Amino acid sequence: MAIINEGTIAKLRRLAASWQVFNIKMHQYHYNVVGETFDELHKLFKELYEEADAHYDAVSERMRQIGERVVFSCAELAEQSAVNDENNANTPQEMLRGTIDAFAALSSLQTEIWFESDDQKDIVTNDLMVQLNKAVEFKNWMVSAQLGREVEPVK
Repeated sequence: MAIINEGTIAKLRRLAASWQVFNIKMHQYHYNVVGETFDELHKLFKELYEEADAHYDAVSERMRQIGERVVFSCAELAEQSAVNDENNANTPQEMLRGTIDAFAALSSLQTEIWFESDDQKDIVTNDLMVQLNKAVEFKNWMVSAQLGREVEPVK
């Protein structure tokens, strides 16, 4: 088993918080989207929050596998999340842009963890980050297409 350093553990904790904040954000978009694309976006945001819950679960279970407890208050979620918890998107376009911004934050953090876990020979965490980034890049493509533009590179 790999020995995972405290910095990587802190980033995993930040990633778990980020997926939970993303989940909440997608719920809010799901409930508040209006307009001609309501049905399509209502379904998309539901799909995204359901996937976010599964991703949160996967990261949290990895944390438990390495001996870390997964306990957050609502304030800690907002404080630790890489995903912005502000939710002032009012139009479908603003919601989609907010989703793309959240994907960028998630991908960036997951990539950092990937590099660190690779250095630490932690193939399990490394593989999890590959799977999460694969999912994020796929959904980023779908959301970018919904906005009618080419994919913005996920940084």
